[in-house]
Amino acid sequence: MFEHRWGQKSLTPEDFDTFHAGKLAEINSYLTQVTNQNQELPCYGEEEIRTLLANRTDILDTLRDTFRLIGPDPGNDPEVFTHVPPIERFTSLPEISYKGADGNNYRRLVKYVPVHIAEHLHDLSNSCNEYITLHTPAGAPKRPGLIVQSGYRSPWYQAIVMLRVIEQYGSANEALRHVTISGQSQHSDPKKTAIDFMVIGNLEGKRTANPESGLMDDTLSFENSMEFGALLLHGPENGFWLPYYPDPKAPLSDLSPSGIKFEPWHWQFVGREKATELMTELHIYEAVAARREAISLSTHTQ
Repeated sequence: MFEHRWGQKSLTPEDFDTFHAGKLAEINSYLTQVTNQNQELPCYGEEEIRTLLANRTDILDTLRDTFRLIGPDPGNDPEVFTHVPPIERFTSLPEISYKGADGNNYRRLVKYVPVHIAEHLHDLSNSCNEYITLHTPAGAPKRPGLIVQSGYRSPWYQAIVMLRVIEQYGSANEALRHVTISGQSQHSDPKKTAIDFMVIGNLEGKRTANPESGLMDDTLSFENSMEFGALLLHGPENGFWLPYYPDPKAPLSDLSPSGIKFEPWHWQFVGREKATELMTELHIYEAVAARREAISLSTHTQ
């Protein structure tokens, strides 16, 4: 594990908040500027990050502490995250501007995926976009297609993401329901990288409201979308599977069996044979169907 290199003990989310909560707004503001000025930052390893932040040792210390956090164990082998490949081993997905189904204009910054995954991702996108076009009702706004929200994230870039999410949700404990600890994220696996796809919304581009809170819910929005239907159909044949699937024992829970939040937009590349095997043997299609049925029954009984 990464924390072993510094000889430091694990850190509880509560202790992290005590040490760092008051500093996150300024730190994240600074890191946003750094991110905007360094396009290849998602592929930076420890040496590059240390050089980049040489005049901000306080930020380096805060980033290091995200590696020490105690949180849900996604079951990944930490050894695969100890090496960050050189930038030449990645394919860049160029910055794009697109019009959402809601008619608004959006911009997606440059993203990176390992070279050996890029072709499979391209084929997946083509198949899903054909599905989306075929299933879009006449008269409905044109959808922009499957868009990558996040690709490869080095362990140190994952630490930067973690700080942003902690500030967003107000505590490290809550953030750990939404993002994996630095050094354990599937986004940092250079061989089996996870891809997050953009939450576009329903046919009108609107996100689904959670019936309990009344707030917009990205999980409900994506799992009810054509994009998710397309991924369920075409993901495995292109080598991608759904790691954080609904808990079949608690279909209304927002957590997957691993303890990480159910993320219908998060698909990991493992190769066609393995992806098909995992989706079948873990009964993921049945778990998705059971959740849809439970949500339908819950909605009708309210």
